[in-house]
Amino acid sequence: MSRHRTPEQHRFMKLPVSHVRLAALCTLTLYLFLGPLNFASNAMPLIYANYPTYQNNGKQHFDENSERLVTGRIAFATRGEPYPHALQLWRQGTDATPPSTIADAEPGQTSLASGGSVYRSQPGLQGLLWATVARCSGATEGSYGYLRQLNALLTALMLAGVIVWMRFRWGDAAAAAALLWGCLATGINIFSNSLYWSVWLMLLPMAVSCWFAMAHRSRPVLLFIALTTAFLLKCLAGYEFISVVGLSALLPWFAAAVVDRDRTAWSSVVATCLALPVAFALSLVIYAQLFAADFGSSAIAYLTSRGGAWSVEQLTDVAINPLDQVAKIGLLHAADFNGIGVPLVAVALAQAAYLMALRRDIDRAAWLLYGYALAASASWAVLQPGHVLFHPRYVLWLVSVPCGLVFSALNVVVWQRRRDRHLRRTALAPSRGDHHHQPTPSTDPG
Repeated sequence: MSRHRTPEQHRFMKLPVSHVRLAALCTLTLYLFLGPLNFASNAMPLIYANYPTYQNNGKQHFDENSERLVTGRIAFATRGEPYPHALQLWRQGTDATPPSTIADAEPGQTSLASGGSVYRSQPGLQGLLWATVARCSGATEGSYGYLRQLNALLTALMLAGVIVWMRFRWGDAAAAAALLWGCLATGINIFSNSLYWSVWLMLLPMAVSCWFAMAHRSRPVLLFIALTTAFLLKCLAGYEFISVVGLSALLPWFAAAVVDRDRTAWSSVVATCLALPVAFALSLVIYAQLFAADFGSSAIAYLTSRGGAWSVEQLTDVAINPLDQVAKIGLLHAADFNGIGVPLVAVALAQAAYLMALRRDIDRAAWLLYGYALAASASWAVLQPGHVLFHPRYVLWLVSVPCGLVFSALNVVVWQRRRDRHLRRTALAPSRGDHHHQPTPSTDPG
């Protein structure tokens, strides 16, 4: 499925200027849609606005409960107050327990507006990062709009690296389709404005792999170090969607080693597969040490006890019907602009019809990549079905990356193949009326 290039073209594509220029153009385009033009922060139909366990997640507020964990942490920095913990986030709100770890805290006295409590369920590196930016930039409490714009810009930068790789592999039209999906995908739009999710950290390992794949050199040790660092940053910002993050980073090497059957790419496959568990283990060690210093107890034991918080069995305890949740998933917008979009079920049916109609033009390589992208996005739903059913809106991210990006590019590649085959067939077919002017066979033995 990769375009054939001559050695001269390979040398040209090695020039970093060509990559940087295209990445800059893609970054600017994506940022315009994810930042200034992203008016509706929810972009979901009204059926989901009043989700029973998230009453404060109104129509214009995506995942407000999670977002307040980061804004609560940032508030310490904007007020110039020392934060009593290392990587933990801060649950801000009037119903939260007042901070017992702050010296001289008295009843009615709070170190934050309306008090709060520490959030211990997972590490929160993103809170530390955004609090540092807020403190260095002199932000005022509650004025975090420019932080969300910066978050959208970083997300656009990571996506641009992936799209440059798609252009390098499949051509301009396929990259343009992926770029259009990146601009309009509901999951990318709503997640890119969330400081809690900081999805650029989720995209960072995939972007690193894509840039290494375009280098045309096998550097597994350097790739391992870069990916371990990228995975570690993601793990220290939370473990959600970690299977999707890992399989997305493996995509360029899967395409090279399995699809293209390039033996030299297998060292990069091994490096990628080793980087994630190493980074995951390092993150647990770091978090355990900091957790013990803050609370004097085991982080592993606490995380294990919290492991079943989002199980399928817990759905019935809060009177949520799993079938209702599945129905909500199908009705959410897969792609939209300012809240006007297409439901996920319609996009899925259209994609299935497209594959059926062009199945004769889809070769082994395309089927492998279609299947891999779908499996990568579905991996988190397989590992944590309760988490997905509790929070149907999270499916929008799983649909968007890597599945949506890869499907949009491959759809164009398959259509181009069908068009080229039709043009060749037309060129080889005899024109109408040619049988009336067939030359008379010669009887000359010479």
